[in-house]
Amino acid sequence: MPWTLKDVEEKIKGLSDKQKRAWVKIANSALADCLDGGGSQDRCEASAIRQANAAAKEVSESGEMPDYDAWLSEQSEEAQELIEAHIQGLKSALRKERDARREVEDKLRKQEAKANQMLGDELELIEGVNLGILLQIDER
Repeated sequence: MPWTLKDVEEKIKGLSDKQKRAWVKIANSALADCLDGGGSQDRCEASAIRQANAAAKEVSESGEMPDYDAWLSEQSEEAQELIEAHIQGLKSALRKERDARREVEDKLRKQEAKANQMLGDELELIEGVNLGILLQIDER
């Protein structure tokens, strides 16, 4: 569900109008990204709200979000390395999660095909039995 300015107050209080506009933009963008990545509606909404709540507070009165690259360049080399390692870990975990989801989906599709085949075989057997019964009735 795309959020509007009216939705902000029920999610977080005390934001300026500029921060509320940023919240809507951030939340809707995060929701779309998560759903595009295959996340469920409930999990994606919760994640988008958390991201928007955290990021909107950082919006200055000029309405600008702090520039991540500029902020990162101000950090110590050790902090930059830790942050990069953390980001790579998160990306790796996300890739693994998506791969696992795809694997499960593939297994489910195969099981569904098998079940449909078995159902079709059962129906053919039932039709054959019914035909045999009808032929026996006709012979009497």
